[in-house]
Amino acid sequence: MTDYTGVSLDAIIEHFEEWNKATREELENLENYARLVENNESCFNNVEEIKDYIFFFTDLFKRYVSDLDRLVLEMKRGVTDQHIEIIRQLCESSQHEEHSCVNFKKRHIESALKDEKMRTILDSIYARTRGLLIDYWDMSNIITRLRVFTSSDGSTINGNDVIDIKPNVWGIGINLNNLWRRIKRRFKK
Repeated sequence: MTDYTGVSLDAIIEHFEEWNKATREELENLENYARLVENNESCFNNVEEIKDYIFFFTDLFKRYVSDLDRLVLEMKRGVTDQHIEIIRQLCESSQHEEHSCVNFKKRHIESALKDEKMRTILDSIYARTRGLLIDYWDMSNIITRLRVFTSSDGSTINGNDVIDIKPNVWGIGINLNNLWRRIKRRFKK
């Protein structure tokens, strides 16, 4: 598990970009394995289970990529409680779905195949999906660090999200959306 104590937000965002890249690569690998299994169906026992397993993780990892795309894009502007919740859900999902890998191992890795030449394909499918899930568990360590970048009311500490100093009409702009959210939060208390 990675220790994120003292790590900058930029470094954390880079780590999310790396997770995103690794997940996209594994999606490509799974799609290639799906074709191999499809082309060699007679060599496997319970081929439909294998195809279902690949389809399940392809779908799951596509959803992970979607969440990672959002995190990378939005966290560059600051961290919110919603971002922390997305990360928590990714961690929880990856831990929950490990049972699918364990079941796959029991049903396909620990049993004889019709054609043992296909063993490396099954081993790789199992190792890659489980390995990626375990990598996602590491995100749980980021949650504590990201809370440092949010304030107690859930707004970002990474700069003033109401006043923007940048080239615009008079050099200072007001972000009305964020101002309105702050006003609403103030009156909800």
